[in-house]
Amino acid sequence: MKTIQIRLKDSDGAIYKWSIKWIESAFVCGESLKNGRRVKGWEYTSHDGVQRFAEGNWRDLVPAFKLTASNYGFELCSELS
Repeated sequence: MKTIQIRLKDSDGAIYKWSIKWIESAFVCGESLKNGRRVKGWEYTSHDGVQRFAEGNWRDLVPAFKLTASNYGFELCSELS
């Protein structure tokens, strides 16, 4: 799947671009590597290069993405529905 670009803006109106892409297989560690498991989900990268992962489907990603954006003080310019 290709990368999706999402536009956000801050309170001054400056525009930022974040990216979202589907990750078919990721390894999540538990307390040790023995407790690890393979998962699928979404990786999103903020304008400052920080990568985050939301396990699950699109419905799992949207609230996590919106929360992260609000923590930066950003408002979505692109639709995530």
